[in-house]
Amino acid sequence: MVNSVQLILRKWKILEYAYPNFRVLTTLFLIFVAAMILLSNLNPRFFTVVNLTNIMTQCSIYVIMGIGMTLVLTTGGLDISIGSIVGLSTVLMGITMVLLRYPTWAGVLIGLAVATACGAFNGFFIVGCKVPPLIVTLGSLAVFRGLAYVLSEGELFFGFRRDFVWFSRGRVLAIPMPIWLAVIVFILGYYLLNKTVTGRHVTAIGGNEEAAAYTGVRIRRLKFLTYVLSGLLAGVAAIIYTARLNAAQPTIGMGDEIHVLAAVILGGTSLFGGRGTMLGTLLAVVLLQVVSNGVLLAGVGFFWQQVLIGLIFIIVVAFRTLGKREA
Repeated sequence: MVNSVQLILRKWKILEYAYPNFRVLTTLFLIFVAAMILLSNLNPRFFTVVNLTNIMTQCSIYVIMGIGMTLVLTTGGLDISIGSIVGLSTVLMGITMVLLRYPTWAGVLIGLAVATACGAFNGFFIVGCKVPPLIVTLGSLAVFRGLAYVLSEGELFFGFRRDFVWFSRGRVLAIPMPIWLAVIVFILGYYLLNKTVTGRHVTAIGGNEEAAAYTGVRIRRLKFLTYVLSGLLAGVAAIIYTARLNAAQPTIGMGDEIHVLAAVILGGTSLFGGRGTMLGTLLAVVLLQVVSNGVLLAGVGFFWQQVLIGLIFIIVVAFRTLGKREA
């Protein structure tokens, strides 16, 4: 028995050495399985096809934004403006497609273009002017949200065309479109970070920016690219948000930056840069959404869910910070 335990521990250490994120991913998976078993026993409505599909659909928005946030954090950066980018993109799509009656393709392109421009705005000041990411994105959080209110005058735009609403309510092979979009974005993000030279350079920048510069890594260009991608993916999330609500208003996306940041860090991406895991982000998003859904079915209000997510975020960051100091 003792020999078997020692063998398991030895293999565990080997896997940890070979795969730095092995412990985090295994822990997340075990917690996820335990949460699924517990919640399905507490409420029979939890483990139904309708509810699980609803959970995955809700996850899609956070997975898409989480991919962009993972890239930014891996370089040692930070983007807390993504929720405001979603709000601004949503409002401009509402103005374009509802107020001006432009075709759906034009509204979608404008929404994506604006979100990408917002990411480029952040990247310009962070990379070009060397302003700390927290300062820039904290300021742009207010700027983008303020622009959303100014342009919309606080109004709600509703009554989008059916072909636009399809982005949320349409199904392919009985699977909702938001889930398909999240899967596509996840696969592309995973491939970019783990299977390309660009991804290795992104990780190197976060690990040791000075050493990466000596090896010829184009630091400024790659950092700027991560913020542009973060903005673009916030625009994709805005399309799903708007299509799902069949309405656009400036408050959409408010507070999502905390939810996304909590999931990305819980998933194993380092807040200090140099380590990012797309799979961890995916697992963490699903885990947080499963917990939120279970809490909702238990009759706990939405605002208590926000309290829970905020506490999880603080605790995880505290443990990661203490662990880094000890290391």
